[in-house]
Amino acid sequence: MSLPNTPEDRDVGKKAQQDNNATPHNSLCAACDDQVPQSAVWKAPCQHTYCTDCLEQLFRLSLEDEILYPPRCCQQAMPWSDVKTFVSHELVSEFEDKREELEAQDKTYCSEPACSAFIGLRYIAPDTLTATCPACGKLTCTTCKSASHAGDCPSDPSVLATFEIARQNGWRRCQQCGRMIERTGGCNHTT
Repeated sequence: MSLPNTPEDRDVGKKAQQDNNATPHNSLCAACDDQVPQSAVWKAPCQHTYCTDCLEQLFRLSLEDEILYPPRCCQQAMPWSDVKTFVSHELVSEFEDKREELEAQDKTYCSEPACSAFIGLRYIAPDTLTATCPACGKLTCTTCKSASHAGDCPSDPSVLATFEIARQNGWRRCQQCGRMIERTGGCNHTT
């Protein structure tokens, strides 16, 4: 028999050996190595088992440190849909509240420094890209992440590209409606 090459290989091998040493009615928790009744453990996709206390601790830690999200065992994500029926209602509530923030690709936080609460998608107006903070009610621009402002966001890449094209072509902006117009032409807006 060859020895494992890496610490992770040794840990996996050790856990597999410990799982084999568990009594027929108990399982070894992969985190604390305690023997736990099989009815009181949750089995990860990699087949390692976790007691309730360790599973809750693992998920709570992932709420505090984004690098630990999503919780994993043997580099496989632990499916929340399976775990949530095994952990406390308190953790389910906390995890559900924080999960959208952890999974968001382009996070928006309240621009009010004293608040800085996460603003979920349901609080963002898609037509204006303005986010309303559910905690304090302050409006935040989802593009530049600063306080909401009138007109085009100066940080919006498409607005910057349009301004560059306008500059290259000698266009200007109508003072009344904001549309781009040729220098020689006028705007046909209605007032």
